[in-house]
Amino acid sequence: TLFRSLAYIAQQTKAGITYEGISIYLDSDLDLGNKNWTPIGSLEYGNFMGKFYGNNHTIKNLTITSLSDTTMVGLFGLVKNGEIHDLYLTDVNIKLDKFNVAGTDQVGYGTLVSNVYGNDTTYIISNVHVSNVQVYGPSSSRVTLPSGMIGIVYGRAEIDNCSVDNAYVEGYPNSTGGLLAEVSNGAGKYLKITNSSVSN
Repeated sequence: TLFRSLAYIAQQTKAGITYEGISIYLDSDLDLGNKNWTPIGSLEYGNFMGKFYGNNHTIKNLTITSLSDTTMVGLFGLVKNGEIHDLYLTDVNIKLDKFNVAGTDQVGYGTLVSNVYGNDTTYIISNVHVSNVQVYGPSSSRVTLPSGMIGIVYGRAEIDNCSVDNAYVEGYPNSTGGLLAEVSNGAGKYLKITNSSVSN
C-alpha cells in the first residue's frame, strides 16, 4: 500500500539511507489512519536529503503521540539540503507528554518537518498547505518549538506559496509559530519567505 511505501522510506532513513539525489513522487492521496507515525529522517539516525513531490495530493490523519528512538516530530523529522513541493497535509494531531530519548537540547515540533538544515545548499519548500492541526509541545527542561508547519530552520532556506490554516499550537513556555517556530541562521545564511500565509 501507499502507507507502507511512505513508512518504508522512514525505515530506510533509520538504516542510514539519505535519498540524496533521489526524487520521490506521491501518486495519489494518502490516509495515514491516525496510526502513530515514525518521522522520515532524524538527528538520531539519519537525514532525509532527497526531493519529495506531492503532486498536489493530500496526506491526512497524521498522528504522533509517542516516539521510541527520536526527538524529531513531524511527517519528516530532519531534512538536510532537501526539497518538499506540492503537498496538502490535513487533520494532524501531534501530542507528546515527554521526551522518550536523550537528544538535542532544542527540537522543533512541526507538522510537515521538525528540523530543516540548509547548510550546503538552499533547502526549498514550495506550494505546501497545512490545515486542521493540533500541535502540543511537552513541558521539558529542553526547548521544544512547536509550529503549524516547520519547527526550526537552520541555515539557508526558501519557503514559497505555503499556508497554514486552522491550527492550534501550544508550547508553553517556549517559542511557537504558525508557519515556523524558530530560525537559527549564521553568517552567510538566510531565510526567504514569499507568498505564504497563516490564518485562523
